[in-house]
Amino acid sequence: MTPSRDSRELYRAIGEGWSAVSYIITGVLLWGGLGMLLDRAVGTGRVFTVVGALVGNFAGIYLMYRRFVAESEAK
Repeated sequence: MTPSRDSRELYRAIGEGWSAVSYIITGVLLWGGLGMLLDRAVGTGRVFTVVGALVGNFAGIYLMYRRFVAESEAK
C-alpha cells in the first residue's frame, strides 16, 4: 500500500518543521558554546555566552528564512 498524496505532503511539512526547529537549536548551542569557551578563556562572566546565544538565535532565523522563504519565492 502506497501512502496517499496528502500523507506525503503532511510528512514533508513535518520534516520541514523539524528542520526549522533544528536550525534554531543548533545555532543557539553552537554559538552559545563558542561564547562559553571564550568566556572561560578571557575570564569574563557569561557575557559572551549570552551574546553567542543571541547571535546563534538570529543566525538560525536567518538560515530558516533563506531556506524556506527564499526557496519558495524562487519557485
